[in-house]
Amino acid sequence: MATQNEIREAFQKADAIMRLEGFESTQTCKALQEAVTRGTMTFDDAVKAAIRKYTPAKPAGGA
Repeated sequence: MATQNEIREAFQKADAIMRLEGFESTQTCKALQEAVTRGTMTFDDAVKAAIRKYTPAKPAGGA
């Protein structure tokens, strides 16, 4: 199992790659990363939370 420092370093590397592609991490994503790092949330749960947060709601009665 990875240590907190290893997890934090992996997230920092991922964020650096994203910045190279022109994307900036949001406060929400940073909070999710920190929750995973501290062990209060699983990676899978963090991904699900991010998808819920950033997926547009479907219009009422729409497809």
